[in-house]
Order: sequence, then C-alpha cells, then structure tokens
Amino acid sequence: PLSLISQIPFSCPMTSNNPHYEADRKAIEKKETSEGKEVIIRPRRLDIVWGNDTRYWRVPLPNQMDKPAELLQVCWLEVTSSIDLKVLNSLSIKKPQIGFKLSLSSDAFGWSG
Repeated sequence: PLSLISQIPFSCPMTSNNPHYEADRKAIEKKETSEGKEVIIRPRRLDIVWGNDTRYWRVPLPNQMDKPAELLQVCWLEVTSSIDLKVLNSLSIKKPQIGFKLSLSSDAFGWSG
C-alpha cells in the first residue's frame, strides 16, 4: 500500500453513499518553527477520489489526524486540496512551499519512474 501524508492539513464530513472522500476542513494546523511559520494540511484535509471505498483507501479517523491516508490498491489515484490565501496572508507567508511524504510498503508493485 501507498501511504500519503501531505505537509498541509484539511477535513469535512461526507455522506456514506458518496464513494469520494470530501476533505475535513478542520484538519489544518498552523505553527511556528525555527524556519518560520507553517501550515500543515493533514491527510483528512484532502479530497480523495474513491476515498470512501474501503477496497481502495484507508482514510484516518477524526481522532487520528497524524496518521496517513493509505492507498490499498489502485483504481484511480486523484487527491486534491486547496487553502484559502487569507490563511497564508495572515501568517505572512510570502513564498509558500508544498511538500508531500510518500512511502511504499515492501509488497508494493507497479510503481516505477
């Protein structure tokens, strides 16, 4: 399985009949580090296509904000998110940087490049 942890958090509940996971807009964290201010978007803050289908994804529960979203098998890989510029402006972030943490389990296959 593929584990996906973004460097910026999101979240919002979704209906059980929708196969797509809609971001929890509360899964965001603002903090100060020695390198400046940061906004962390957690995996629950991501909109994940087929994210509510347990055949394909394991999305962390609301009390598991630091856990990754886990792709169990690929049907369609589409993950998006957004952040209001007011949030970045309120923190005086002039040059935002976006990063993702991806890892593959030892039994993962089909990934190359």
